[in-house]
Amino acid sequence: MRKLLLSLVMGGVLFAQTNLLQNPGFENWTGENPDNWSHDNGITVEQCSVADSVHSGTYSARVTLTTQTQSNADFYSDEVSVIPRAQYEVSFWIFDNDPAGRARLAVWWYDSNHGSLGTNYTIYSIDSTDWQYLVDTLTAPDNAAYARLDIRFYDTDSWDGDALFYVDDAFLSASSVSQPPSIYNISFSPPIPNSHDNVIVTATITDPNGDGISTDSLYYSIDNGSSWEAPVYRDSVGTNSDTHYYTIPAQSDGTTIQFFIIAKDDQGNRGVSDTTSYAVSDLLPPVINEIMYDPASSWASDYHGEWVEIYNPNNTSYDLSGWFITDGSDTFNISNGISIPPYSFLVIANDTDTVRALYPDFLGDGNDSLIGNSDLVLNNDGDQVALKNPSGATIDIVNYDNSSPWPTAPNGNGPSLALKNPDFDNNDASNWCADTADGTPGAANSCGNVVLNPGFESWTGGAPDHWNLGDNVTCSQENTHIHGGSSSAKLSVTSDGDSIYQDIEQVTGGKPYHLHVWVYALGEVNGHPSVGVILKYYNGNWNYIGEDGPFYPNSTGKWSVIAHRDTINPNATKMRICIVGYSTTKGDAGYIDDVNFVSEGAVATKVNETPALKTDKLTVISSLTRIKFTIHSQAPVELNIYNIAGQRILTRNFIRETEITTSRMPRGVYFAVVRQSGEIVAHAKFVIFR
Repeated sequence: MRKLLLSLVMGGVLFAQTNLLQNPGFENWTGENPDNWSHDNGITVEQCSVADSVHSGTYSARVTLTTQTQSNADFYSDEVSVIPRAQYEVSFWIFDNDPAGRARLAVWWYDSNHGSLGTNYTIYSIDSTDWQYLVDTLTAPDNAAYARLDIRFYDTDSWDGDALFYVDDAFLSASSVSQPPSIYNISFSPPIPNSHDNVIVTATITDPNGDGISTDSLYYSIDNGSSWEAPVYRDSVGTNSDTHYYTIPAQSDGTTIQFFIIAKDDQGNRGVSDTTSYAVSDLLPPVINEIMYDPASSWASDYHGEWVEIYNPNNTSYDLSGWFITDGSDTFNISNGISIPPYSFLVIANDTDTVRALYPDFLGDGNDSLIGNSDLVLNNDGDQVALKNPSGATIDIVNYDNSSPWPTAPNGNGPSLALKNPDFDNNDASNWCADTADGTPGAANSCGNVVLNPGFESWTGGAPDHWNLGDNVTCSQENTHIHGGSSSAKLSVTSDGDSIYQDIEQVTGGKPYHLHVWVYALGEVNGHPSVGVILKYYNGNWNYIGEDGPFYPNSTGKWSVIAHRDTINPNATKMRICIVGYSTTKGDAGYIDDVNFVSEGAVATKVNETPALKTDKLTVISSLTRIKFTIHSQAPVELNIYNIAGQRILTRNFIRETEITTSRMPRGVYFAVVRQSGEIVAHAKFVIFR
């Protein structure tokens, strides 16, 4: 309960405590303003030295209310440092002999970042021919770091904006009553500990009266038990400052830990913190995996095409209920019930309809990998993207920029900012690239992938470049059933279990890997889908030492991803990615596309590579909404589209054939330029009509 006092007495008052305010008696002025004080423009503040209008000292502040707006009538101090949960005495003297107005005291509280924590208001002045002493005792909020004392003035005569006051001797100080230590800013690291992690707890402990902290310790319980473990005393690091550290030993997976901190000051006063809890989980935390912060202007107005992709690197679903994503100013809250399936992705878009329309191959079926609509707007010249759990702890954060060392290719040209390896620090610019496509929301990133010709776009005869065919396997290029790009591979086998494979000539044993393969299994054989993946491990002489798999998709008759995460066999220095087929009644196993394998130090083996074919022929075929570009080359090329003003509006990498939508492109003349290894090999002009 707060104690309120109103005293109508003349004369001075002696304060035993230290006043935190600067220039509390308005004795020092610079020009027309008292030092260390500010005021709204709805009042005027003047220096006054008339004896009857000064409470103590030489001067007071003469305040005239001129505004008719309540929110424009504050007279307030500079910020002062305060301690969370400590009690503070606040007061000032006022001469209020004008029935047209009144005043009262308030304290504005702020956190360590100077963000508002709210305001406490006290009692009003009354009309009197004597000086009045208004005093109150207030408790600082949790996380308070700063405060301002505010004198707010009110018009009691229909707000005609005309009232006169004199104020003097403002005061803000910790209460004279001996107070216990304040324990605040409690945090722990890592925010999602696993069974191998010792948890470091950090807390700030201060004493409002300036007494020293004689003892402090942490107590914790396991799985909400009623008994508490022996106290954990602060670590030696940080004991000479207000920041104290404690170490809770590693606990088993699934354990819930609760803890609190007790501190005593030199006077024997004891402070106890709130109880904090965390859960131990061997699940890996989700990762910010891809960011589209500056989409091509030909797609959509800037922020409508923006999105952020989150990856779940675990073999079980990850619940994101109550989590949120923020750039420090705008926040998107993830609804309850939202989770990411194993080794899968969640896309958070500013405008879900626009993003779904832009990526029909990835998001066109209305699946639950896309959520929004968010108020999150990402800055094109650099911003912060942070993923936080329900308690507000930062689980993952990326501070991207559009200048070196960060990849700069997005910058209005369409490609996304894509993570190379989710096992590395994703706040490190070297672990990101500008995606060579238009982004892959809801699918594995194209950069960081060690697989050569992963989308089966390049072929030599009856085999995709860099892939080997087993003795009982036939493979053909498919242009109808495709997951991404312009082609896929149709897999047929005459002997079940034979495969199309690619060798990885260099791997690092014991390193994590991430595997994603998109397959369209045509049926089931012996109780499992007709397409699977096996990872085989070898030593330096290609002697077989083990394998992972087979892994199968979750469904047949549609595109479905085979995804897996594990560590490479510790003894392996080479490996083989085998896409295995099983013959259905139709004789075909299915279709395969977009093979993605990421692991530190892995290098694929190049085989039967098609040499670049220089050409000057680019075929352009247009429809009402799409334009198809075809070039007679089996090697990768880069297509750039320019408008009549010479501005590049789109970049696309493809092999043989690609399409672009024209529904969002203004009518006019455009130029298509194709480069191969930086050299122009073909060009064409086309016109869009409306």
